[in-house]
Amino acid sequence: MEGQYPFDRPYYLLIDMQTEGSWVGKAIKSELPVEMEIDWVKMYDLVE
Repeated sequence: MEGQYPFDRPYYLLIDMQTEGSWVGKAIKSELPVEMEIDWVKMYDLVE
């Protein structure tokens, strides 16, 4: 179905570590600051 998927234009990949919010709840202040390490990220390019 045309227009259903918006992947016909460039996008940025954002990797975020949300430490507080409605979905994850309140942050535990004694556990701050926190750190995130990313080993690798694999992305695919659409082949038409």
